[in-house]
Amino acid sequence: MIRYAQFDGGGSAVAFLETSSPVDERVFARIPDNLAFEDSSEVYRRASGEIVKRAKRPSPNHRWDAGLGLWLIDPARAAQEIRSERDRRFAATVDRISAVRWAAMNDGQRAAWTSYRQSLLDITHQPGFPETIIWPASPTEL
Repeated sequence: MIRYAQFDGGGSAVAFLETSSPVDERVFARIPDNLAFEDSSEVYRRASGEIVKRAKRPSPNHRWDAGLGLWLIDPARAAQEIRSERDRRFAATVDRISAVRWAAMNDGQRAAWTSYRQSLLDITHQPGFPETIIWPASPTEL
């Protein structure tokens, strides 16, 4: 059996075919026998026509840049995902502190929760945002 792939204009494989019958090589390109891959996102055709294995997508926030031949982070998508995670953390911790619970805390506990809340708000101001994030530890984790 011979493996073939069809590629989009950016070099990404969009269809696969495994057959022993002849195929239209204007539509499908033969995948080298020694090219092992686990899923279609790993198969890539360079502008030269060479079919190679590319690194797996590091995260859903990355997109393939065919011109550079590498994965680039999509800053808008990554930033949105981080903001969503921040909101989830707020909802799971800070937003659950009622006035009664707040009043029952000592000064050290209030300071810890105030600092945590501010650290969550400041996530978008960290150096390296959105590529690199250091999440603050919740006072419940300390």
